[in-house]
Amino acid sequence: MEWDGPFDRVTMEGTRYSLFEHTADLGVEFYGSNLNELYENAAYALADIMVGVEFIKEEEKRRIKIESYAEDELFIDWLRELIYIFTVKEFLFRRAEVTFHKGTELEALLYGEQKKSHKFRKEIKTPTYHQFTIKKEGEIWKARVIFDV
Repeated sequence: MEWDGPFDRVTMEGTRYSLFEHTADLGVEFYGSNLNELYENAAYALADIMVGVEFIKEEEKRRIKIESYAEDELFIDWLRELIYIFTVKEFLFRRAEVTFHKGTELEALLYGEQKKSHKFRKEIKTPTYHQFTIKKEGEIWKARVIFDV
């Protein structure tokens, strides 16, 4: 896998995500101390991988709502929606605040800016179900996703 970004994004809060080897695709493992943080760190990771959060300013916010038919499916739908907003709507977010209304429904505020002269470092097309997991291990929530690139 060719990648010029960080393999582990560690912040003051701890490790938000890490990349793992997977043939021609991109494997990402997301972490959070709770489910909200897991989803928020997934948004952070996608922005960081595709553009780099250090290049995105928080100039405006967007509210989104997502509803799914199953709890684990909600995470995949969340990733799909984030990629759509980033690549089609060209709204580059650097941070998300997630609120769950039911196990299969969420609302989020995305903080960022409209795409200007940003260059993509890595294009991500869609999350796959291949080896997809989302679970709590001890005190940490983890999700493992392979993306088509």
